Amino acid sequence: MPHPYDRTTYGGHTVDWLTRAALEATALRLGYDLTVLQGSYNTGGVSASAGTHDGGGAVDLAPADWQNKVREMRRTGFAAWHRPELWVNGKKVWGEHIHCVLIGNRKLSPAAQVQVAEYLRGEDGLADHRPDDGPRDFVNNRFRWRTGAKRISHAAALIEKARATLSTGIRGYQTRDARTALREAAQKLPKP
Repeated sequence: MPHPYDRTTYGGHTVDWLTRAALEATALRLGYDLTVLQGSYNTGGVSASAGTHDGGGAVDLAPADWQNKVREMRRTGFAAWHRPELWVNGKKVWGEHIHCVLIGNRKLSPAAQVQVAEYLRGEDGLADHRPDDGPRDFVNNRFRWRTGAKRISHAAALIEKARATLSTGIRGYQTRDARTALREAAQKLPKP
């Protein structure tokens, strides 16, 4: 069984197992995979991120269906905000995305820890300290690794096997069967 802070990937981007399990639980409730634009442990990767992705627990997601994603990420235990495209002095600082930080992840960068504190205070997690404009119903929610960790790792292993089958195309293995295997593995993840 993996340790919660061992590194793995989700959507081709580096995260830890704790963050991956939280993302998978959220995707299961949403009914579709999450598209990660930037993962964790990305020291100096994107200057506009101001160090929030230097440690664990931080991800940026594609903005499609952002209202549902922000709500469900928060339900899981992420501090999550929709970030519209930002331009400063005619220069694009970042494109539209959803910025998420897993509350309680012990590998958060100092900048991500500050954002969690701002989220808990009802702020937007940016330097301007504006009020949070997202749903506040789930501020006290936290994702717990301990509840169902064995099921998470077993389901993750099943998902990896099914994904490998999809990509390798084993003779006689139907794509539909691989999708069914993915769906069945995802159903074994615990509900947050």
